[in-house]
Amino acid sequence: MERVVFSLGGSVFYNNGINFEFVEPFIQYLKRLDRKGAVVIGGGQVAREFIEAGRRLGLNEYECDLIAIQETRKNATLFLYAIRSEDVYPRVLKSAEEAGVAINHYRWLVSGGFFPGITTDAVATMVAEAIGAPKVINISRVDGLYDKDPKRFKDAKKIKRAPIKEFLKIAVEGDQRKAGENFVFDIIALKIAQRSRIQLEFVPPNIEEIDKAVKGEPHIGTTLYP
Repeated sequence: MERVVFSLGGSVFYNNGINFEFVEPFIQYLKRLDRKGAVVIGGGQVAREFIEAGRRLGLNEYECDLIAIQETRKNATLFLYAIRSEDVYPRVLKSAEEAGVAINHYRWLVSGGFFPGITTDAVATMVAEAIGAPKVINISRVDGLYDKDPKRFKDAKKIKRAPIKEFLKIAVEGDQRKAGENFVFDIIALKIAQRSRIQLEFVPPNIEEIDKAVKGEPHIGTTLYP
């Protein structure tokens, strides 16, 4: 059975409350999908609120990262329990090595963050590398990748398809490596995908578009290839 990893943005999972309109259909989609793999979930709004509170109280970036990781794992735990299937590994992953073993016995794995200094996008590519998944589907509120911030620049152009090495230049400019930062896409994730020839698909939280990306069909978002 083919393998795939989903990187589910925390802002999609939780934004002023759990996003039931997407999360519930997505769980049902996973149950009927003829694939096996993993879902890695970000921290989102709550994680950033705690990070800002931590900074105000004098915490350093390492400590703020640890707080954010706890939030991603809380989101992942809720998602894991909600699936309620014997096909799902019964614990939230703590390492890519654990994923490499568990995938041989279960159809779906669920993860949050691993350790400070990396985003859940990087975790997703690490897990994909460990389980031999050739593709990571990044699900975020943005409908793809752009050559510049579309919220700030009216002339921003969507990137439909490009090699990873080309997009690395854009990603480096926006990567300050701070806890809770909104990366375009983590440069560590890009480097891991590049070295293991993992294709990256960027789509909005729309089941139809996600399914197209999984099956290699044209979709509304962006494809980065190694």
